[in-house]
Amino acid sequence: MTKLKKIVSSPIFSIAAVVLAAGLLVFSSIRGARAALNIESDDYRAHVELYDTGVTLNENGKRVAWRDYVGESSTWDEGSLALCADMLDTNKNGKADEGDEKLKLGKAYPEVLTVTNSGAINEFVRVTITKYWLDSKGNKANDLDPKYIDLHLTPGTAWILDASSTTAERTVLYYNQLLTVGSTTPALSDTLTLSDSLATIVSQEETKEKKADGYTYTTIKTTYLYDGYQFVIEAEVDAVQEHNAAQAVKSAWGRNVTVSGTTLSLQ
Repeated sequence: MTKLKKIVSSPIFSIAAVVLAAGLLVFSSIRGARAALNIESDDYRAHVELYDTGVTLNENGKRVAWRDYVGESSTWDEGSLALCADMLDTNKNGKADEGDEKLKLGKAYPEVLTVTNSGAINEFVRVTITKYWLDSKGNKANDLDPKYIDLHLTPGTAWILDASSTTAERTVLYYNQLLTVGSTTPALSDTLTLSDSLATIVSQEETKEKKADGYTYTTIKTTYLYDGYQFVIEAEVDAVQEHNAAQAVKSAWGRNVTVSGTTLSLQ
């Protein structure tokens, strides 16, 4: 006679932790800006310097990453905070208590990302979003699918998806308008959701054991494949100056674009 016993490795499906890193603002465009400026007159170079470029990444209306030149002290003001720090309602020391909000699969959490020109000259900007998983040791889990980390994009007509540079892990977006000093782009995203499909991605291991009572017991162990992993989402902002922007973009990012007046389009 056979009896069946089923063991689920985690009685309640959960992601072990929420780790979301705000990528530092990377100014790879500085090289492009320098190249563009070098072909201009000495007068132009004297009036537009590399440190005039500044940019800020905002999340849900708050600054989370920035790099700006402080003229008074001749230094860079730069830094970054963790994305989604307010995603869950946790206590002050950051440790989960019974009263803390638990991460829910399938729930759309607010994640509105915008970019502000916090520099001294007009700019064209792009944003690179990267999503991936980490194991319990902090190693990247290349065999896990980033598609289950759903940052819902709202590009509308303002943001252009660079399909040639976009992969399952990386999304590249260009703001198609000149970002003037002090102005902020429309949102490129509105929510972040961990797919509820994660609760159905399992593996099962079946073992049989005959006991002294004459019964053969079949044990099925079910393991949630994503349980215990951390998900990561990074946002990186780049900016180039307005003047000779097409050449600057090509030099800095290797992308052919067309700039007509204040509008940028991909070739």
